[in-house]
Amino acid sequence: MKGAKGGGVTLPWSAAEHSSPFPRSQISDLKSQISDLKSQISKAPGLNLTFEVRDGILHHSKGKGMLLSGHSGGVHAATLEGELVSLCDAIAYINHDIDDAVRAGVITTDDLPRDAVEVLGHTTSERINTMVTALIEGSGENSIGMTEQALDATNTLRTYMYARVYPCEMISREIAKAKMLFCEMYFHLIEHPTPESEAGPPEDSIERRTVDFLAGMTDQYTLHLYERLFLPADWRA
Repeated sequence: MKGAKGGGVTLPWSAAEHSSPFPRSQISDLKSQISDLKSQISKAPGLNLTFEVRDGILHHSKGKGMLLSGHSGGVHAATLEGELVSLCDAIAYINHDIDDAVRAGVITTDDLPRDAVEVLGHTTSERINTMVTALIEGSGENSIGMTEQALDATNTLRTYMYARVYPCEMISREIAKAKMLFCEMYFHLIEHPTPESEAGPPEDSIERRTVDFLAGMTDQYTLHLYERLFLPADWRA
């Protein structure tokens, strides 16, 4: 549900004996599922998304594959806009995750592959500027691309992050904590729903509405809700 490149947070559906809330890596037909989502604001059936938007969502994740190298078995977004958004998201994640890993003490900037840093830059702003400039210069009227040297360096950074950061023991421990937090809230809200958690379409099951509620929360709201549900008032921050 909520997560990072290192792993997502999922609920124990087999134990709960409820249907799966379409985990990201196990989607068989995301297009139809997105079309069937209910708008809790307008109460209108479905989101009325265009093919281009649905296709862009379906092919958004780059996974572990190299950028612009026929990832996911050569399947990519059907539109230039969809491919561009996916690539920009990958650029953002690389740099954001490097910053997070450095702040968490998982790596230092000196650990980054030297050849890639020399090409892309030694600071976050330098790397983003180089990558975005390479994206602009490497794309054409009918194609999305990056200049070769910057693309190779970017893929080198991605490979390093998947090898050294995302499977990190420290991150795995934090993911385990998040899983426990979500599972506790899920089972509590099934038994003791709040007006917010049960506010979805009445024809949906309480399990489905609870999942939708949890999936839509920000990190900060999640922590505040957990405190409100489980901590004595005097213990709350």
